[in-house]
Amino acid sequence: SKPKKIYGEDQDGPIPKVIANPPAIKGSTIVLPYWRQNPRGTAQCKTKGQDYAGVLISTDGGSSWVPHGKIVHHGVKPDVDRLIEGAVAFLPPNRTHGSSDELLQIFRTTRDIT
Repeated sequence: SKPKKIYGEDQDGPIPKVIANPPAIKGSTIVLPYWRQNPRGTAQCKTKGQDYAGVLISTDGGSSWVPHGKIVHHGVKPDVDRLIEGAVAFLPPNRTHGSSDELLQIFRTTRDIT
C-alpha cells in the first residue's frame, strides 16, 4: 500500500513527531510509540509546543489512528532532559487473567538513562 501521513506536524500544535521503533501489534490493534521534540540548536522552525512522549493507537488495522498519552520527563535539566526512542510491547497473559491487553513502554533519555 502507499505510505500515508497518520499524525502530522501541525496536529496538536506545530511540533515535529518522531518515530524510532516498531509498533506492537495484537490482532487489529496497533500501538506505535512516538515523541514530540522541538528543534534544538540553530534550527529555524516555526514550532512551539511541549516535548512529550506518547503512542498512536489504531484499533482497525491501521485505517485510523488516535494519539494517547503525554508522558513528560522532569529531569534535572529541563532544557536538556527528555524522553526519546520509546519502545512498546504487549505483555503476555498472566496466571490471573486468561488474556492480556496490558502494555509495557520503556524509553531512552537524552542522557542515556532508561
